[in-house]
Amino acid sequence: MKLLIILLIPLLTGCSHLDPWTKTDKILEGSYLTLHCVDWLQTRSADWTEFEEKNPILGEAPSKGKVDLYFLGTGILHPVVTHILPQEYRKWWQIITIGIEAGTVANNFRIGMRIGF
Repeated sequence: MKLLIILLIPLLTGCSHLDPWTKTDKILEGSYLTLHCVDWLQTRSADWTEFEEKNPILGEAPSKGKVDLYFLGTGILHPVVTHILPQEYRKWWQIITIGIEAGTVANNFRIGMRIGF
């Protein structure tokens, strides 16, 4: 995660040509972040004696602290990447990542994971 942030710093500082966000961009980003938060709450409340985490970054039975750090970091990183991308790629990035998150959330519900705090 640190490496990714370090690699993004030059991109952020050299991007004076960034495309403004459209209404569609904002709706798509809000949709992604909503699904991201549902996934976060599902993962945070999982009973790791019943479930096995498939995300290789989190590991098989991550602590709540590790889950929080991962989801906070990726929740910040996603809009940053979205902002950096040129308009012609931005929508595809958002649609693909929304699809991944929607599939993850749906699968979590399917296997019995619920939202908890």
